[in-house]
Amino acid sequence: MNSFDRSLLPIFSSEQGEHVERIRALIELLAGQTAESNPAATEELFRRAHTLKGAARAVGLEQTEWLIHRVEDVLALFRRGTLAIDAKTRRVLLEAMDATEDILAAALAERAQPDIALLSGKIEALVGDGRTEPPAAEQYTGAHSGTPAVSDLVRVNADYLDDVIRASSQLLSATAADAANESKATKHLNRIQEIGKEWERLRRRCEPYLRSTDKQSKDDRIAPLRHSLTYIDTQLGLLRREASVSAAAQGNRVRELHQQAQQLHESASRVRMTPAESVFSGFGPMVRDLAQQEGKQIEFRSEGLEWQADRVVLQSLKDPVMHLLRNAVSHGIEKSQERSEGGKPETGSILLRVQPRGNRLNVVVEDDGRGISRKALVKESRSSESGPLTLQPGFTTATMITSISGRGLGLSIVQEAVKRLQGEVNIAAGQYAGTAISITVPLTISTQHVLLMNAGGHTFGIPTGFVEQICRVKQADVKSVAGKESIVAAGNAVPLARLAELLQMRREGDSVTEETEPSWEVAVVAAGGERVALVVDRLVDEREAVIKDSGLPPSHAGLTAGAVPLEEGGIAVMLDVAELFLQLRMEAPRSASAFVPEKKQEKAHRILVVDDSLTTRSLEKGILEAHGYNVQIAVDGLQALEKLRMEPVDLVISDVMMPRLTGFQLLEQMKKNPELKDIPVILVTSLETREEQEKGLALGADAYIVKRKFDQKELLSTVRQIL
Repeated sequence: MNSFDRSLLPIFSSEQGEHVERIRALIELLAGQTAESNPAATEELFRRAHTLKGAARAVGLEQTEWLIHRVEDVLALFRRGTLAIDAKTRRVLLEAMDATEDILAAALAERAQPDIALLSGKIEALVGDGRTEPPAAEQYTGAHSGTPAVSDLVRVNADYLDDVIRASSQLLSATAADAANESKATKHLNRIQEIGKEWERLRRRCEPYLRSTDKQSKDDRIAPLRHSLTYIDTQLGLLRREASVSAAAQGNRVRELHQQAQQLHESASRVRMTPAESVFSGFGPMVRDLAQQEGKQIEFRSEGLEWQADRVVLQSLKDPVMHLLRNAVSHGIEKSQERSEGGKPETGSILLRVQPRGNRLNVVVEDDGRGISRKALVKESRSSESGPLTLQPGFTTATMITSISGRGLGLSIVQEAVKRLQGEVNIAAGQYAGTAISITVPLTISTQHVLLMNAGGHTFGIPTGFVEQICRVKQADVKSVAGKESIVAAGNAVPLARLAELLQMRREGDSVTEETEPSWEVAVVAAGGERVALVVDRLVDEREAVIKDSGLPPSHAGLTAGAVPLEEGGIAVMLDVAELFLQLRMEAPRSASAFVPEKKQEKAHRILVVDDSLTTRSLEKGILEAHGYNVQIAVDGLQALEKLRMEPVDLVISDVMMPRLTGFQLLEQMKKNPELKDIPVILVTSLETREEQEKGLALGADAYIVKRKFDQKELLSTVRQIL
């Protein structure tokens, strides 16, 4: 048995990563200075070293404890002014930090501890106190004499945890589909409401006839008619109330089940979140070993390893990151003599940086080496016809095959692994020359937020992390830029492309007529510094979805990156965004004839959409304009009221929870105003309780749509019924 407390190692790993990263930065900061010139940094350096030593003692890593204690001896001389952090001292201190990572990596991997005797001698040369014997590796085994800290961690079989997350993901997707579907009770209620409106129109037609015959009391034909009208009126009201209660109860049960499934899924997913340090901790020792084999001087640094991500995502990235680091050592960093001749420091630098960006994880491997040779790229490109050359199998700029590199497989392995994660790879020049390769993937793969859209009669999906904007585009918005039809988004020209044509599902001009397409629904997609405005037949929905693997190898998958099961039994094909942009680069520029001028339309109904959410406003506006309605927008109830007083509309669609003036308050104000009281109002809100719905209807709302089950069919059906 090892002497360290293994249950505490994951916690210590994260803590050590933070301290070592900061200690390195402080050593660099204080190099060439005195302790008196920067007392704050000096004290922080001492404090972090002392904290790290105490943590190592608590977990039982005796070599790390001894090593940091010797580092404190060096820092004590620096604080007294008898030792400067010159190039030699800096190098020894940084080697000590590297050694702590090697010790931890060996402990986590349950392998023999590294020999730190040589490093001990270097520290002794600086301190000169005669204490040169570190704990031997043999002394590192046996019972730990200290009292281990109590841990609240439990060991769980990873396969069992994956099964729980997989099941909860499927349950979440299924309940989300049920919550989004229109229930039978709701359909019956809608039919009853349609009958009720037709009934009201019939009553209004009958009223003049009934009034004209009031004085003819002897006319026996009127009494049965009055009785029938009264009976139908009473029964229709009862039926409407019963259907409303039934639909609300069923909807509440479905939504409650969905909420519980969501809580279960979120809890299970949090359990699988782990610091990047737990998977990437061995890369520091690996880089130093490879550098020694190559005869190169390399300083390896890591940043952000304390950030957490899905364990499965991190494990899927382990091999790609390893290949990038190996390439940086072999291809990127030059030998010391070559660096000196080029005016660079003899020691090369490799950085591994991990950082979350919203719901995605960004991993960067950057070096300050020679970069990718343009001459080698041109030479290699003679045998390659398309695609990013550096990511194709067999591409290499190495002149010989070694045990580390030269076969041209590393970057293609990176590309395939990242593609399976619905991610992207970008290659650019590093901050200090060299090369920076960036990988961006989802933080978790159990479910993803996707945008579903229809093109050519089929449904496709794109992770919303790639979607910058959704909007509607008219002919007047389309400009010709560099021979390509483009629109302006966020101040920049973005080329326009039809998704159906990219997928070769429709010939140019097919089903694109003045009657069917006066304007187009567009999703602005961005990846790797490129952007495109995809024209689709219809934007369907945004939702959390479980993405199923297509089962195809990357070489045969094409634009396919998986599939999302749909509630009606079909599937939505997930698109590979990187392949989509590759297809765009191969496409010829579209002519202006691909986009037909807008036909003048008859005067459309005017609708005011009121919502403080930009996404919701854009979605509802796009859906309504696609079906010929003239749509105005307001960001809250107060702005809506001001617009209505200046120019009334035919219908108001309003959120409830808004700043300044809520949807309920807007409704009340409208009903009090003689000029606005007859304008119908649809409430679209996430307030799901029966009491809230009844409140909205009691205030005079004509319909109430719950956002959790919102879809464009329901919205359009309700609008058509009212208008």
